[in-house]
Amino acid sequence: MPWLKRGEVLFIHVPRCGGTSITKFHKVGPKSQEGHNIYHRIGIKYYYYRYKLLEQSNFPFLTIENCIVLFEVILATFLYFFLPPDIPAPYIMWTTATTLFLTSTFVWTAPITMRIRFFRYFLMFLQDKILCKFGQDTRYLIGTNIKGYLFHLTGERCLRYGYVTEEEMAKCSFSIVRNPYSRAVSLYEYNKRFFESFEHFIRAFHKDCMVKFHGKGQTDSKDIYCHVLPMYAYTHMNGRQLVNTIIKQEQLKRLVATNWEGSNVPVSIQKALTGIPHANRRVRKVAWQQYYTQETMDLVLEMYEKDFDTFGYDKAIPNRTDLVPRVKVEVNSSGPADFESGLKADISMRNIGKTHTPVNTSKRVTIAGESTEEEQYYHSPTQTEENSEFVSKKIESNSFVLSNQ
Repeated sequence: MPWLKRGEVLFIHVPRCGGTSITKFHKVGPKSQEGHNIYHRIGIKYYYYRYKLLEQSNFPFLTIENCIVLFEVILATFLYFFLPPDIPAPYIMWTTATTLFLTSTFVWTAPITMRIRFFRYFLMFLQDKILCKFGQDTRYLIGTNIKGYLFHLTGERCLRYGYVTEEEMAKCSFSIVRNPYSRAVSLYEYNKRFFESFEHFIRAFHKDCMVKFHGKGQTDSKDIYCHVLPMYAYTHMNGRQLVNTIIKQEQLKRLVATNWEGSNVPVSIQKALTGIPHANRRVRKVAWQQYYTQETMDLVLEMYEKDFDTFGYDKAIPNRTDLVPRVKVEVNSSGPADFESGLKADISMRNIGKTHTPVNTSKRVTIAGESTEEEQYYHSPTQTEENSEFVSKKIESNSFVLSNQ
């Protein structure tokens, strides 16, 4: 959640929602190095170097580290043939080269370190305590420390840790969100391990999300990987919108092209988001809609159902009429006491054309209108119903900006 401009524009960075392009455009890395000694400047440079590598490949082979490995192996092999056999230098060099290769290429990556709690916490402890805050800056909020991955702190954690004041959060902050189904595919592509299927990945994320976030309310990095969290965990706290403005990724290009006409986005945020290219596009062989089966659709919807409701996304997958969204509905009953608080049921509803027909119950059921996405990064406008649960937000008539004013 870096500051794009200190004291003016704070970006609460929801993972896999286009934030990398924004921070790169605003040169957050060079800004965060200002005022640091050479040790910490090198740390921040290395952090961004690794960040860029992992955006391009889950297990990067073409790296500076592996160039060092190759040089060390060649040198060790040369020494092996020309040094006396009782000198252990070649063996030490082969060992260090192998260790560097395995750790930099496989271990210190998102699919391994970030998804395994022990490694994740070890990295936090290593960089903060052992390496003396190497590769972090708490002014611009980038890097990793004992509290977690600063780039992806939720709004609530920013306030709890004292990195941002309530006034700054209310006046300066914004977030970008996207269709939860599309985001889940992006999460998979970024975090998948060798030969890991989408089904296996979603089951693993679903287990973590349901047990740790929905079950225990955990959001700290030592407990749960930040990519697992729903989007509303970044923007809301106890049903209240924390960030000043929330913009749908699918609508950002249109907003910029129309010079923000019809929106009440603060001018500082408008300027921050104008002229930004999408520099982090990952090429997929098939459209994201084709990743889904009925099982994975159900699991993503269960994990992120509140994201659909909060941000007004359709629970159906565009162009997949063979898949049925399972909608959780609360039904009041005048029966026994066990049912007076409301009965939760999963009801499957078939698409009728491009609309859904909600079940007639005594409680209001909010089902977002359809968000038809294309295969491009930006998509066409959507029409949504206002979610009455979050009364603190105002939804613009064109339904692509949520404002906390």
